[in-house]
Amino acid sequence: NKDKIFDLLNINGGFSKNITIKKGNYGLGVYTQNSSKKVELFLPQKLLIDTSKLTLDNNYNLKINDNNNDELIKKFFKLYFENYGFNINTKKEIDIFLKNLNNLSTILKDYLKFFFNKIFFEHKFTQKDYLNLYLNSRQIKIQNKNYFMPLIELINHSTEGTEYLVSEG
Repeated sequence: NKDKIFDLLNINGGFSKNITIKKGNYGLGVYTQNSSKKVELFLPQKLLIDTSKLTLDNNYNLKINDNNNDELIKKFFKLYFENYGFNINTKKEIDIFLKNLNNLSTILKDYLKFFFNKIFFEHKFTQKDYLNLYLNSRQIKIQNKNYFMPLIELINHSTEGTEYLVSEG
């Protein structure tokens, strides 16, 4: 499916060079195939989805509430969401993390509340809460509107990672 997603990226006006999608130390991500060669990823604007049009269905699968997209865009996102998007397993992982977080001592939780939103210490999340947690680091703001960035959101990063440049497009 990773080859199909890159084929659909190309069909929709984007391109990728020297990258693959795989699981690594920080989870699923975009990785270089050959570290001695340049990596390129171009995501066309038509594949940026207004996050206000994203929702989770009753089974916690990511969906777009927009019937205006053409069939090739729909095909790209269907495959992308099935393989790389939020789903019931993502929800379960978040639930386990939050359960462990809530098992911390009261002193430590009070300290963490200073740095984190109180939502992390609530016991019951709505679908909108799960979606917001998921989108938190997977969107970009352009002219006061938030957009989901498929593939680019899979670029894993750390303070010790390789630098990369973002340019127009």
